[in-house]
Amino acid sequence: LLWRSLTQWLGGMGVVLLFISILPRLGVGGSQLFDREFPGPLPERLRPRFRTTARLLWTIYVGFTGAEIALLYFVAKLPLFDSICISFSTIPTGGFTPTTASIGAYANPLAEYIIIVFMFLAGMSFITHYHVLRGNWKALKGEEFRLYLIILAVAILLLIGSQGLNSYREGMFQAISIMTTTGFITADFGSWHAGARIVLLALMFIGACGGSTGGAIKVVRFLTLIKHTRVMMRKAISPKAVIPVKLNQKPLQEGIIRDIISFLFLYIIVAVLASFMLCFLGLNLETSISAVAATLGNVGPGLGGVGPGLNYSLLPGAAKVILIMCMWLGRLELFTVFMIFFPRFWKG
Repeated sequence: LLWRSLTQWLGGMGVVLLFISILPRLGVGGSQLFDREFPGPLPERLRPRFRTTARLLWTIYVGFTGAEIALLYFVAKLPLFDSICISFSTIPTGGFTPTTASIGAYANPLAEYIIIVFMFLAGMSFITHYHVLRGNWKALKGEEFRLYLIILAVAILLLIGSQGLNSYREGMFQAISIMTTTGFITADFGSWHAGARIVLLALMFIGACGGSTGGAIKVVRFLTLIKHTRVMMRKAISPKAVIPVKLNQKPLQEGIIRDIISFLFLYIIVAVLASFMLCFLGLNLETSISAVAATLGNVGPGLGGVGPGLNYSLLPGAAKVILIMCMWLGRLELFTVFMIFFPRFWKG
């Protein structure tokens, strides 16, 4: 259990960051890998050298992990081993726990609130964390972070509204757990109202912020698409107008916008094809779509036959192979997988 927790903790920030100071010396495209691990427009370097950037990000990563371990052990009174394993799963948004019933097995509201806080932090961009810890609170005014808050707030309200005020903690926990792609469970949301399940399914596709340890499409890509669509509508009214797409008051390069649109298109194509293949293998529509969303976004639990009360072990072997490929593609941000097959990538 400890080894499993450690491997997901190492993979959370990205094994890529462990090697970006080595790959450039070998003539390999370290900068391309960095951009894929930290997706989104205007990737901001904390320092000019990749090695220094990686060191800074890992310092924050380790700090959050240590803080959560301490709070779970000393404040929530969870066993030390469990505190370590849960923290090693929370910060990288991995989702594995020492118990089969996930976080719900502890029936510890205080522990749940602590985990909620750290899941939320893990879903934020670590570049934002860096600036905030340096005293630059203006980083919290970023458009992506604000949209992240809005989506979470709306999702939580919808879940609470569909399930009743008595389940506010469950609604909050599951909304943050699913959107950050952590995948912890405190309730059988597979049996929730249909509207609540649709909200959770949408969160599986949206995912966390760019530059976080979360998976799925990422908030920054949706934000860019929304802004691009709005500009296109304005240009349709005024064809001669020159209206740049801006993020945080800075114009985006056309190449970045094209990359994001291409990524979204590729993500949808993979999701549709994988869902179709699962349906062809005999899985129902809810199970197929949610299983693909959960694996492609590295969420974990889905709905229907792969919901919280069940697992993927009951699926046919061919379905497992398809979902393994989805997990692999999703964790490596799709483009990264295809980039390595182009000779130009290995030329730096």
